[in-house]
Amino acid sequence: MLHKGFFKAWNPGISGGIPNEINIFATVSPSGNDDTQAINNAITAAGVAASPSNRQAVCLTGGIFKVSGTIVLNQSNVILRGAGIDRTVIQGFNTGNNAGITIGTQWKQNYKTKAIDIVGDVHTGDTSIIAADASAFKAGQILMLDRLADDNGDPNGASGGTEWRRNAKYFIREKNDGAYGPASPEGFRPVSQFIEIDSVSGRTLNLKNAINIDFLSAQNPQVWETGAESYQYIGLEDMKLEYVASDKFGDGDNWEFNEAVIKMQLNTSFCWVKNVESDGSTFRNGLGFKGRHIEMHGYSNTVTGCYVHDSADNRPGGNGYGIQIHGTDGLIENNIADKLCKPILGYATGGGNVISYNYVPNTETGAWDGKTPELIAWLETAIDASHSSYSHSDLYEGNYAANISTDATSGNNGWIIFFRNHAWGRNINQTIKQTPNNNLRAVEVSGWNNEHASVGNVWLNPETANLSFGAAVWSTPKQKNADKMAVYSIGNMGWNRAGGSVGGFNEWDDGWTLEKLYVHYDYNYVNNEIIKDESNKAALPDSLYLTEAPAFFDGFVWPPVNPDGKTDAERIGGLPAKTRYEKSITL
Repeated sequence: MLHKGFFKAWNPGISGGIPNEINIFATVSPSGNDDTQAINNAITAAGVAASPSNRQAVCLTGGIFKVSGTIVLNQSNVILRGAGIDRTVIQGFNTGNNAGITIGTQWKQNYKTKAIDIVGDVHTGDTSIIAADASAFKAGQILMLDRLADDNGDPNGASGGTEWRRNAKYFIREKNDGAYGPASPEGFRPVSQFIEIDSVSGRTLNLKNAINIDFLSAQNPQVWETGAESYQYIGLEDMKLEYVASDKFGDGDNWEFNEAVIKMQLNTSFCWVKNVESDGSTFRNGLGFKGRHIEMHGYSNTVTGCYVHDSADNRPGGNGYGIQIHGTDGLIENNIADKLCKPILGYATGGGNVISYNYVPNTETGAWDGKTPELIAWLETAIDASHSSYSHSDLYEGNYAANISTDATSGNNGWIIFFRNHAWGRNINQTIKQTPNNNLRAVEVSGWNNEHASVGNVWLNPETANLSFGAAVWSTPKQKNADKMAVYSIGNMGWNRAGGSVGGFNEWDDGWTLEKLYVHYDYNYVNNEIIKDESNKAALPDSLYLTEAPAFFDGFVWPPVNPDGKTDAERIGGLPAKTRYEKSITL
């Protein structure tokens, strides 16, 4: 159904779903004082009793739990479960150095062994690789496979490759830096994915998951141990989190680097966050929320049924982030993210992730200086498939959002698929300050992002397509309809590849991105028609990763986006996450 070269076999999240067979190990009630140690002690004790066949839950009763330090969920097969979003509340701090709740354990040097070279070319869809030395590997291990960019790692892409980085590293290996895996003397390694070993035969590693993108020998692919098999089946469920930063809004401290409220670490696999609200609208003692709500590293992890919203600081550069995705084969499904700078975003992802059936009605951007609550007069990205090079091979399906994009702020990205989504082009809440006709669009693929696909979507709606300043189907290097609502904004933010940022956000690429974009069976409300690739005769499937409607769609039409619909209601049938939001929010 997609043109040749696109990844097709998504199998995200936990095989068989989130486990339900869990024993109650301990119940903890709020003391009225600091409950950090009581919760952590119960988790540690539960870990002693837990096993894959005997998973244990530490249950928090209703009430308000006050914590001063990090809650550490570092025991496999242990779940921390509240009595419900409306009953159990944890009040704590996410600071520049400490997350509110960690799943797994902080990445440590002793988990980093030397990187091992891969022999020969590895292609998309392969399920085995050959290591130069496989003596240290065994079945069940979860490794990181990465490689140099196809422009030899030049951060500015001067040699003309399709994968490049504009500025500093984010969650990738680089020269003489062991912060994220073994140092890479050869340069940046922006292309990566987790792999799980099924068996070892000589130097051949047979894998349980498929390769998401080519790892050719010319880019020196390597593997290294992550320890993600050591922290598995850890869950956080059914509670509300009210975390604030340790410094006041606008004072300049801990701006970009506040840790997340929930941080699923690099060395985790098959873990989850379920039915959790992270509320950034609350203030305590003059302190408000800063940083990120949920940060998901790791392999085959899941975030589902959650609601993340609001921030006291929505400045670009690291604050006011909602659900941030870094890993491989993860599932971000049926969540609500609202009134944040980056409500949902990919960040140097490792492919195979599915971001589906989420609702993102509003996005906000704070003033650059951080000293006033004024909002920048342009519309941020509601669902951003990439905010750091080189996110690849991810599927965005069935989401409803103000807009959906891949940016190029920190480098480019590739092989992203937008399938059966609906984006209407601007915030639902028009009291949020923004210039009405500045940077409004349904879908954006920024400059030098390669090999994207937009298939089966419904873009804009009758209201946004008929705004007084007009709407256009395309905003490209030649047309530049920046003063109109655009269905497709393609090639903007096209940094000068030889010299980095020359014109900044006002630059366009030379049409390269548009040439590599595949559009098929998208309905748009500007000219009320479907754009088709007439050579593609395959039927449009209901889903690219599901064989039937998920359980949370009970009572709803599925799929929720149908470009063949004859009426607005048939094209945009409704989303469970949207209904949950509307029941709890009054705009």
